[in-house]
Amino acid sequence: MIAFSLNDLYIFNDIVHHIYCCPDSSQMRLQLMEKLTALVDFDGGSFYLSTVNNDQKLCSPVVYHIDPEFGEKYLQVYDQLDYSKALMFTGRSMTYRESDIVDDSKRVLTPYYQMFYQTYHFHYSLHSSISYQGRFLGVMSLFRSTEKENFSQDDIELIGLLTTHLENSLYHRFLSEFDSQKKITVSQAVKKYHLTERQKVILQQLLDGSENEQICEKLGITNNTLKKHISNIYKKLKICSRVQLFKMIKEREK
Repeated sequence: MIAFSLNDLYIFNDIVHHIYCCPDSSQMRLQLMEKLTALVDFDGGSFYLSTVNNDQKLCSPVVYHIDPEFGEKYLQVYDQLDYSKALMFTGRSMTYRESDIVDDSKRVLTPYYQMFYQTYHFHYSLHSSISYQGRFLGVMSLFRSTEKENFSQDDIELIGLLTTHLENSLYHRFLSEFDSQKKITVSQAVKKYHLTERQKVILQQLLDGSENEQICEKLGITNNTLKKHISNIYKKLKICSRVQLFKMIKEREK
């Protein structure tokens, strides 16, 4: 059982708040590792996500106190060299030290160790593989140099506690990105559903959040005319509300 001081609790709660409230995924991961240094001693860290379409593939590297080249290099070779990759893709969360998987005498001889640990002067590592409802979401890794001791059981338990919150946060981010990928742009909607130029303009105004009065004033049309246009747009798109519109069409072209 971890013995938290009052100050440690404040720091831990701040980290948890940050996990849920930071809107940018890359910024959240980088600042998480920065804040984590107040609770766990480590010399560098990395945090990868799974791709939206394939949870057996990593992407979006964020590194802390390591050359940015580290993240991109790992993406190119992890599938061939990382002997612990199978633990990432089990569909369940786990926190583990790499030294508990492979004996040090064998680990230091592997190309993976020599390319990443030896090159960047690391030796020990602690990994948090994050999954939710059977889907792998990402992995955070913390590294220590040879001069230091291995990560402790308290470190493992602490990262395990954070992993529970990362599961929730990253899963909601995944759902949001997955839904966004299913949406089509205004231009695609115009082509697919044969919208007129006027209907295209009104559609974009609706997506911009403009009220009916604002649209009427901007286009110089009456409210009844606007309602007819909106009704025709909904019929072509086979929807019946603005809520469904936002779920179907992207607000911007990209």
